[in-house]
Amino acid sequence: MKCSDLEKSIYLFEELSASEKRNLEMHLAECKACRALAAQVKKSRSIIQEASTLIPELKNPNQITQRIMQELRTEERVGVWSQLTVYIDSVFVRYAFSAMSLVLVLLFVWEWRSEVDLAVRNSKLDFPQGSILNARAISNQYLNQKKANHATEPVSRYAYYKQSARK
Repeated sequence: MKCSDLEKSIYLFEELSASEKRNLEMHLAECKACRALAAQVKKSRSIIQEASTLIPELKNPNQITQRIMQELRTEERVGVWSQLTVYIDSVFVRYAFSAMSLVLVLLFVWEWRSEVDLAVRNSKLDFPQGSILNARAISNQYLNQKKANHATEPVSRYAYYKQSARK
């Protein structure tokens, strides 16, 4: 068997059956790396068992109890305040982000509308006042104007201001 196959068996040595233990012991007799791992696992187990049997000595158990109770009381006082601040923060943050996103959407819509108005003003399209605008009619008239002039004025604000700066 491969060492990687037997690695789990080394960690679970006490839980193996008798035949599995014999196979593992035969492999440990041959393989130096697995033998080192088994020694390390055995040493770790002995340290854990020693630590579990130790009982700490308390110099003054009453003082420890008093300290624990005092910490619990101060935690209760701070706990109520911290819960309130968390609640206020979460509600405030939730509504603040909602308001900011609404403002951003409104700004984007306003910017888009102003660019459309600028495009209509700069395109010099002829529409009678009070007529209902049709997107197809606007695009056809714009394309006809573009074919006729071969040069149209810029539509975006950036291009508009760039062109006006040149003049």
